[in-house]
Amino acid sequence: MDCAASTAEPARSATAQQLTVAELVRLGQRSGFDYRFPQLEAQRGDIGAICVACGQVQEHVLRPGLKLVLSDLQVQHSYQSHSHNAAALSVSALLQGQAEVRLNASERAAGNSVALRARHCAGMVYDEATALSGHHAAGQRLRSVSVVLEQAQALGADPQLAEWAQQALRPSRPQLQRWALDRHLLQTLQALFAPAMQPAAQALLREGLALQMLAQALQPMVAADQRRASAAGTSEVKRQHAATRLNERDRRLLARVHEQLRAAPGQAYTLHELAQLACMSPSVLRVKFQLAYGCTVFDWLRSCRLDQARQQLEQGSSIAQAALLAGYAHPTNFSAAFRAHFGLAPSAWLRQR
Repeated sequence: MDCAASTAEPARSATAQQLTVAELVRLGQRSGFDYRFPQLEAQRGDIGAICVACGQVQEHVLRPGLKLVLSDLQVQHSYQSHSHNAAALSVSALLQGQAEVRLNASERAAGNSVALRARHCAGMVYDEATALSGHHAAGQRLRSVSVVLEQAQALGADPQLAEWAQQALRPSRPQLQRWALDRHLLQTLQALFAPAMQPAAQALLREGLALQMLAQALQPMVAADQRRASAAGTSEVKRQHAATRLNERDRRLLARVHEQLRAAPGQAYTLHELAQLACMSPSVLRVKFQLAYGCTVFDWLRSCRLDQARQQLEQGSSIAQAALLAGYAHPTNFSAAFRAHFGLAPSAWLRQR
């Protein structure tokens, strides 16, 4: 994983290019990274024109605050990178090569580090106080696909994913995790480097893969942060569960929200809007809804949307149409959610009718 490729990529071009010391330093200033070249810095004279890596880098801005980067570089000289920018979530899939990634409160601190190899994926949350550092050795080819999320609002079309992102970008501590890529996702990511689709379809594929990578990173990140908060006795939800009791007024107000979501699941909702409907603060609504119905607000919304999608399938709609009605931009994500909810994929469910 090229750290330039995993956070704020240095270029937008898909043509072969040479990244010199001077070019990386300049691009690092733009992207919030300091680049170091330990071997080259020991040399005398101007090293600015020395080529550090060559190959291709593509940066695709999917939405404001969300981008996907494809990087295919032959590293000629080892280099290091250190972040100094605002909070961000970065997810990087390493298809070829190796790298070391570290999170630390200062560049001299030992920090939390992982070694990445081909077919590894890493999820990282960092901010101004905690640097994301990377080391990339010379003499190797680095191919990676990276997603960078700087604003949780970029995921506003999916309330659950946006809520997870908001939690991840404000963790009790920075996070760094690694997991193995499954074979299907690996093959699809590799295909991004040799696109066979029309540009519009390719753009949809990039966005779908970016959301899939984010979902894989966010769910365990949020779960880990919640476990830490619970173990320390600082979880707001735990405190409010202990202190909160539902009265009849609460149940009537919560029923408004419950019924609104059931009656019109296709609308776009925010937690703040639903809290206003319930005459509660967002945090109190989150806790009391869970107490009353045994699920979160957005779990219930997802269930209602999937029920609506099932009804649409019964009436002859295609899987793609049902996915859109359920609020899923990509049929693959819809199929996974449908299978988790009903026990069968949409196609299998239709065959059983």
